[in-house]
Amino acid sequence: MPPNFFPAYSVFLMIMLIPVPRVVCEDNQQFVSCGAQYECGNMVISYPFWGGSRPPYCGHPGFELTCDGEAPEFTMKEASYRILDINNSFHTLTVARADYWDSYCPPTYVNTTLNESIFSYNATYTDVTLYYDCPQLTIAPSNQFNCTNITGYYTTLDLNLSVSPGSCGVYVTVPIFQSAATAIVSGGGTLTLLTEALKGGFGLEWNASNSLCTECVESGGQCGYTSNQFTCYCRNGYPLSSCQTTRSGSNVLRKIIIGIVADRLVNAWITSLSEEALKSNFGLATCYAVLKAFSNTYNLDSEAYYT
Repeated sequence: MPPNFFPAYSVFLMIMLIPVPRVVCEDNQQFVSCGAQYECGNMVISYPFWGGSRPPYCGHPGFELTCDGEAPEFTMKEASYRILDINNSFHTLTVARADYWDSYCPPTYVNTTLNESIFSYNATYTDVTLYYDCPQLTIAPSNQFNCTNITGYYTTLDLNLSVSPGSCGVYVTVPIFQSAATAIVSGGGTLTLLTEALKGGFGLEWNASNSLCTECVESGGQCGYTSNQFTCYCRNGYPLSSCQTTRSGSNVLRKIIIGIVADRLVNAWITSLSEEALKSNFGLATCYAVLKAFSNTYNLDSEAYYT
């Protein structure tokens, strides 16, 4: 048997036995969970929202949803909101106060207050103000409504209040679209128009590490949130801000490992042989083929070993 047979196969085995982490072969559990579709009503839910089958690490704090089968809802500052539309491209959503969805007589009186660290109004909103426990007028104006044992009125834009605000027990402000408020005024302030405006909701914009999430998705990752900061879950299990960084880092590390193995184990004995001599020996030819394949795959300068 040629004396160089065993050194050749030693190199081959050393390269083939380099351990490959399991995360390279299996998808990260967070990556899988956050990439799974979660549907509520007719909407597909993704980051920054979480809830239902989406674990907390798949969404940003403050965006927890519940689903009653018709539409997702979330709670902010003691008020619940029904989500009517989500636009992930522009980071906007249309919401309506859940307690004003089917009635202007809510069980409790809660003003609309945003969590301004993650939400802001868009430019197309105005307020409708509803006054409760007011004196009843002999001739009821169109903007008067009645709840159980309570008389109320509402105003928006230049729709006037028929009584003094100080004569009412409590009032609540609810955002609506500017176009809906205009329709109320031009339509005479009827209760039908009020109901339509409340159900039409208003627009919000969210800020939940938007630019980082865009970068993460474009690199093939899934957006999430852990340890009080944004996290990009990558297929190979490394949570970084971008999976592109992970892939390039892994390639560099792999090239370094292969280069060290090839240099230390091969250079000592292969530099004295010509390429023709390598090919004439079965064992060395096999090693030659392996090294050529690895060098081609990882862009290594294999010709340096044969000069």
